[in-house]
Amino acid sequence: MSNKDIKYINNIISNINNNNLDIKLINNNIIINLNNNDNKSLEYAGYYAEMLLIELLKRNINSYIIMPSLFNNMNIIIAIGNNKYNKIKNINKYLILNGMNIPDWFNNGIDEVYKLSRLTNINSIKYELIGNKTVKIHTGIRTNKYINRGIAKYIFELGADKNNFNWFDEL
Repeated sequence: MSNKDIKYINNIISNINNNNLDIKLINNNIIINLNNNDNKSLEYAGYYAEMLLIELLKRNINSYIIMPSLFNNMNIIIAIGNNKYNKIKNINKYLILNGMNIPDWFNNGIDEVYKLSRLTNINSIKYELIGNKTVKIHTGIRTNKYINRGIAKYIFELGADKNNFNWFDEL
């Protein structure tokens, strides 16, 4: 990783840290400290972890997210210089449409999920269209579901443009 890349990453981290997250670049890892484990904070951490990951990938810096575990002191780690890319096989299993016509923005969001998802855990997430302007995420019951929810929201917003819809927020 070049000095220019390090400066770029640190700039993004400093902007995010203004939003009350503890994020540091240490060696070739970005560490997101999960001191606050309430569901909203975990979702928020997942959202910004995915944002950082996408920014790295845009600069052709291969990276992937390591979810919290006892092994990494319950932090989210973005491993820089590595890439474990997992393709989603069947997009239709991620949709709940309630018999509705699909708006273009919703299709674009799902297309982005299909293209960018690198988590095997994303396979358990479903996107439900409620009315014409509301999207609900179903995460199921699993470890790190709120972090995955934040990641899923960020990816969907990249394609759908968050000005086109509202999240149905249960938190």
